[in-house]
Amino acid sequence: MGAFQLSLIDDTANEQDPVAQLLPGSLPKRESESARKLIEKLWANSEKSLRASAKSLWDKKHQHYTCESLLVKNLSQRVMVDEDVLQRWRIEGDWPAVEAGSRVRPMGLVGTDYISENDEFKDPLQSFIDNVFVTLRQKCIWDRYCRLQGNLLPEEIRPSDITYALNEAPLCARHFYALFQQEAYAFARYIDDTGLDLRRLSRLKVRVPIRVLITKNARIRNLVLDNAQQVYTNRGISIATLAQRLDMPEFDLWRLGDLYGKWVLPSQQTLNHLIAQSVIKHFC
Repeated sequence: MGAFQLSLIDDTANEQDPVAQLLPGSLPKRESESARKLIEKLWANSEKSLRASAKSLWDKKHQHYTCESLLVKNLSQRVMVDEDVLQRWRIEGDWPAVEAGSRVRPMGLVGTDYISENDEFKDPLQSFIDNVFVTLRQKCIWDRYCRLQGNLLPEEIRPSDITYALNEAPLCARHFYALFQQEAYAFARYIDDTGLDLRRLSRLKVRVPIRVLITKNARIRNLVLDNAQQVYTNRGISIATLAQRLDMPEFDLWRLGDLYGKWVLPSQQTLNHLIAQSVIKHFC
């Protein structure tokens, strides 16, 4: 189980002007220019944040390697940046070289750190968001994106899973929507259009909090984690936001996902696409 990375943008189109392929032609010129400037600013913040994370890991790990290409490959998996981009950053930043006589000590070299040296939980995606969306206006733009676009599409959900949850899960309506990472109004209309009946949720007199239900029902647990991890990877929604939707502590959600699935950070291309979409939604 776990999320897989979607390919969201065409890197070959408009290589000289990557913002142009994203801006809708219907935007008035003034709004289009404002959106362009904001996207470029946030993209610059994005690269600065990812570059700093990669540099920090490089400084910690380069002495454990004898082969630079292997270090680049492993760091690429950890910070979700292409290997050629890491190589460019290394050259531009004159990062310390990998010495041929260094001793390889592969200690946790593949995978993302979610627990700090002080044994505190820290989501790298949340740190990235905090570094990119800095001003109050920018934070409001991202918050609006999370509410309106940071969900699964109904067609990304198996109808059999919806039927199972309606028949077997003693959840309140809010937790039912959170289980599938859905905005309530749109999902209710979708369910009605498919001929299912949300009133089935009310047939059970006892409501079980979703954080309790996932410890007792493996299928519900797997649905919660699979849907949350897809939204994490492909919509850029942090674990803290996902946990808030599910009314459970963020560490508990991360730990369950680490045990029964896999948290995969969005790629740099996906993050930049989502950043642009959040800005475009703000101006449209």
